[in-house]
Amino acid sequence: MNREMRFHIRLRAGTVCTLLAVALAVFHSIPCLKAEPAMDVLEMEIQQIQEERDAIEQSSLSAEEKGGALQNAKDKVVLLSERNRQFPARISSANSFYHIYATTTQTAYHYMHEADHVYSEYVRLFTNYRFSNEYPAHILVYPDHATYLKYEKVNPAVAGHAMSDRLTFKKYVETSKGLEVEEELRPGTKLQRLAFYVPAADDLNQTTFAHELAHLFNWDMVNQDAPAGDEITPNLFLNEGLAEYFGVMDDRKQHELRIAALRRITKPVGPWEWLGLPTYPPYLKIREFYAEAYLFSRWLTDQKPVAGERLKAFLAIHSLEEAEETMQQLTQRFVPRIDLNAYAAYRQKILE
Repeated sequence: MNREMRFHIRLRAGTVCTLLAVALAVFHSIPCLKAEPAMDVLEMEIQQIQEERDAIEQSSLSAEEKGGALQNAKDKVVLLSERNRQFPARISSANSFYHIYATTTQTAYHYMHEADHVYSEYVRLFTNYRFSNEYPAHILVYPDHATYLKYEKVNPAVAGHAMSDRLTFKKYVETSKGLEVEEELRPGTKLQRLAFYVPAADDLNQTTFAHELAHLFNWDMVNQDAPAGDEITPNLFLNEGLAEYFGVMDDRKQHELRIAALRRITKPVGPWEWLGLPTYPPYLKIREFYAEAYLFSRWLTDQKPVAGERLKAFLAIHSLEEAEETMQQLTQRFVPRIDLNAYAAYRQKILE
C-alpha cells in the first residue's frame, strides 16, 4: 500500500470577493454551503483510535504492554477530542468536493472559495480531469502555527501538509516475529486530507493552501483508475513543481522569490537529475529543488497544445529515460512532441 505524506511551508492570500461572501453569509443567503459533512474526518480519526484500542484489548500482549498501549490510545483520544473542539465550523461545498473544518464560518467559507479557484485553474490545464465528490477533500484550517503543530505533530518548519491514502482497519496478529500490527484496507474508502494554519498578513507562507490542494488533485488524477492498494506515487519533482505552479499563480512576489533563488545558484543541478530523485534532496539543496521544479513545470504548462495531457503522463514517470519513453508514446497518440532540451534556453531567458 502506497502512502502520500507531504509537507510544505507556504499559503496563498485571499481575495476581496470573500468579504462580500462573508457579509452575505450573515443573512444565510449563500447557496453553496451545506450542513456538516456526512463523513466527519475529525470524529473518524477518534473512531480509528478506538478501534485500535479494541484490538489491543483483544490482543495477547502482556498486562504491562497492554496497559501502556491502552494509556497511549487514551491520551490520543483526549488530545483529538480537544482538537475537535477547535473546529466548531464544519461545512461542505454544494458539490461536496470539500469538507472544511475551521474556527469560524467566515474562515471556512473563505477557503472554500479559494479551493474552488484552485480547482477551476487546475481543470483549465488538465481538461480531462474532474475531481470526484465520492472522495471529498477534508480541509482542516488551524487558527495559528502553534495550534497546528500541537495537534498535527509535524516538523516545526512546516506550515501545511496533504495526505492521500486508503483508510484501513488496524488489528494485532501473531506472526513468527511475534505480535505485529496489521492494516487491512477498508473496501472502497479513500481519504484526502489537508491541514494547514492561517498565516499572519506578513507571513511568507502565502501559497501553502493552493500548493497542498494541488497535491491532492495530482494524486487523485494519476490514481483515478487504480485499484485500492495499487496507487502510484506521482513523480516527486513534477508533483512539487505543479503544486508550486498553482500556489504561485496569483502571486507575482512569490514568483520573483523563486526566480531570485535560481539566480543565486552558480552550479545548478538542473531538472534532469531531479526527475529521477526518489526522495527530497539535502536541506541545503531544498530551495533550489523547489524553485527549479516550479520553473520547469511552468515551462511544461506553456508547451501547448495538450500541455495537460503531457503533464499527466509525466507525473507517472520517475526518470529521464521514462520521460523520453513517455514522450515517444505520446507522439504515437498524436500528442505533439516537445524538445525537452529547449528548457535550458527558456530558463536562461527567465533568469536574465
